[in-house]
Amino acid sequence: WFEIARLVQICIVSRPEDINTLAKEAIKEIFRYFDKKPIWLNSPKMPITSTLVRKAIAESKDISDFLPAKVLRLIRENNLYSKVEL
Repeated sequence: WFEIARLVQICIVSRPEDINTLAKEAIKEIFRYFDKKPIWLNSPKMPITSTLVRKAIAESKDISDFLPAKVLRLIRENNLYSKVEL
């Protein structure tokens, strides 16, 4: 993931109840090796998690209400998350 971090701008979506000061400090420590810092985005609590999305895709469940059509198409075209171990 270091190569990815060098090539793109990393954005971290956090909700106040989900990330503590220790975790933020650990992330800052990791990113001190790069020329750029992650962008922190605040988000309201969502009724679904990435784990649930991956599991639903692996189980061939309909998740079209939770993802933009283009994202869902990309996932299906590239057969992403079809065999996810959780």
